[in-house]
Amino acid sequence: MAALALAGCGMAGGTAPQTAAPDAASPAVEARQDAGAGARGADPQAAPRPQTPPDDSPARLVGLLAEAVTSKLGEPAMVRRDGHTQIWHYRAAPSGGAACVLHLFLYPDRNTARVTHVEARSGTDLLAGEGGRACLRAILAGRRTS
Repeated sequence: MAALALAGCGMAGGTAPQTAAPDAASPAVEARQDAGAGARGADPQAAPRPQTPPDDSPARLVGLLAEAVTSKLGEPAMVRRDGHTQIWHYRAAPSGGAACVLHLFLYPDRNTARVTHVEARSGTDLLAGEGGRACLRAILAGRRTS
């Protein structure tokens, strides 16, 4: 009976207010559901992770020890020494592109050396983004075929 009395409170001029039940597929409901799912203990595997360079990015070589580099890329075409620094040169010709050289800068780290910087170049041009990735892919492909 109290429910009927309360239902009448919402009527103005004898008509009930026009409220629709929320549609489960509406964007607002979906957003609330998504937000609630995160708060209820979302899968930790789905949590955002720090950005890592793609597998074919030369930046993935930074931090590797000398032994890991030779295991991955083979022996460099040339090694230049400047004090304690070593600059390893790897050459390749990406398919459909100009020849490139990958320069790895290694500094002493205990009894070995570690890559601290990588550059990909074609002639005097520094290759960034896809150019650097294409250069590394070509070096890796050459390693697999030799």
